[in-house]
Amino acid sequence: MKSKKSVSIRKKPSQDRSKDTVNIILKATTHIIDQVGVSGISTNKIAEKAGISIGSLYQYFPNKESILAKLMHDYLNKQHQLVSQALLKSDAKSLKEAIEVVLNVIIKSKSHQIQLNKLFIENFTRIGDIKLLQDNHKKLIEIFKLAITPYKNEVRSGDLELMLFNCIQSILMISVSTLFSKEYSIKDQKVKEEMLELVYRYLKA
Repeated sequence: MKSKKSVSIRKKPSQDRSKDTVNIILKATTHIIDQVGVSGISTNKIAEKAGISIGSLYQYFPNKESILAKLMHDYLNKQHQLVSQALLKSDAKSLKEAIEVVLNVIIKSKSHQIQLNKLFIENFTRIGDIKLLQDNHKKLIEIFKLAITPYKNEVRSGDLELMLFNCIQSILMISVSTLFSKEYSIKDQKVKEEMLELVYRYLKA
């Protein structure tokens, strides 16, 4: 049985120039994915698109899987930041509005780079880290909990952690399913409205 390829970054960038090189590699990879999909990815093509030598690329990444894994890691971290920032700016005045704030950011992050999201899902067994995924879900639950805390009097009694876990899983699974659906799109307003109703009616007292 073939061993799983390393998806760890080979050399962590510490200087600004190194960080710039890594960012150029990641942007080049994202561009190729958007244009031709994952089948068009190779370290040679990424290096060519980034305008660097293949040797420079290999200083930081041992293979294309490690580049994709880094993209996934950065994407999930960015998702947490966007949700947190949205809550800070939120003027929600009810449980439903607070849920909508969280839902809007998650949907936006899924719909912004559809090809990249599809790639993460289709290649998770090769590039994914189950602990990374678990940590992502835990962070989203914590953020969701903060969002609805001011309106906890509107929430039904029960195991709140489990309830929020179910909500996050539902949102993520529906979002993922729409990426591959021929009938529904993650960008459809009706899809968002139904997801909002689903979570709100599940949580409300």
